[in-house]
Amino acid sequence: SALFSLVSLTAVMNSVPNSQWPVRSSDPKTIREGTFIIVGEDAHFASLFPSMVNSNIEYFKIDSKPEIIYTQPMGNPLHERISMNLAMILNSKSIILLVSNSKKSDLVTEARTNKELPLYYLLNQKLVDVEILKTY
Repeated sequence: SALFSLVSLTAVMNSVPNSQWPVRSSDPKTIREGTFIIVGEDAHFASLFPSMVNSNIEYFKIDSKPEIIYTQPMGNPLHERISMNLAMILNSKSIILLVSNSKKSDLVTEARTNKELPLYYLLNQKLVDVEILKTY
């Protein structure tokens, strides 16, 4: 059976004390059949936010070590998050990018050329095909 993962994870965040941020770990051997990714209103995906492009650019590099990442409280709603860096997200045979409204669709178009948006790095990599699925 196909194994799919949704990369916007938050449930395990309470298991990591705040004093241990940022915590990083990885299992780069895991290859998923497919990954669903949801686009945020600010062009973030998988809890990889625009502020991270400047502060943690290594999260967006495809040649980085694949790893799980944990964040301080951020986003809307404001809370701690857990996700994967782009290198780990790309350990997938296919990626489906879910776009739920026209504003997000416009952001996808803008992100193809705007390096300040996290989506730029997902859309412009050549390792895994990204299918854009409009759900509106």
